[in-house]
Amino acid sequence: MCARICTASVLIAVVAGCASPARQYNQRGVAFFNQGNFGPAMQEFEQAAARDPLDADTYYNIGSVLHRDGRLAEADRNYTHCLALSPEHAKCNHARSVLLLEQGRRDEAYESVQRWRTFAPGSPEPIVELAWLEKQSGRPEEARSLLQNALAIQPRHPRALVELAAMYEASNQNDRALALYQRALAYDPTQPELTTKVAELRDATAPCSPAEGPSSLANTPRGRMSRDLRYDYR
Repeated sequence: MCARICTASVLIAVVAGCASPARQYNQRGVAFFNQGNFGPAMQEFEQAAARDPLDADTYYNIGSVLHRDGRLAEADRNYTHCLALSPEHAKCNHARSVLLLEQGRRDEAYESVQRWRTFAPGSPEPIVELAWLEKQSGRPEEARSLLQNALAIQPRHPRALVELAAMYEASNQNDRALALYQRALAYDPTQPELTTKVAELRDATAPCSPAEGPSSLANTPRGRMSRDLRYDYR
């Protein structure tokens, strides 16, 4: 993949595209999007689509803007078109899963991921996505098993490592969570929020002297990160 996504809960990002006549338009659109200028971003993405109607990233980008604006039916059409051009587009596959869950279309989300698996039978990506769906469906054991399967295929898979770490953290197994977050950070050090998460967990799990008592972080419930690092691959 040419770039990475940052999405969930749902924080949406866009991708610049690979070697395509649409690339310069997608790049400008990404810059506008990251500045919060969504109208100009959409104009650039529409220009990209006109320049190269077969560029899958462009339709993902358009879908991302529409998704952010709550225009879910239009977003779904663009995500679906992206996947018709590139069935293994990981970012688009996840974005569509999020959208389908937002609409209460859980069965369709599962069908979409299973279809992805048929196009990529040896890839950990759809397995991790299926694990995410299982977690959203309240089946953590199934999710954990799938994540372990994905890591057996690709031990350095960043999303699988962070997703599994988050599950351990949610169940107060902070030592195990910290080890996995550290592995993910070792494989990709350019993740500032993950660096912060590792530092926080180190502080939270460090023994305190009797005079100091527990730190404020260790003494308060730890919520989820402001962004979801599972989809943050830059």
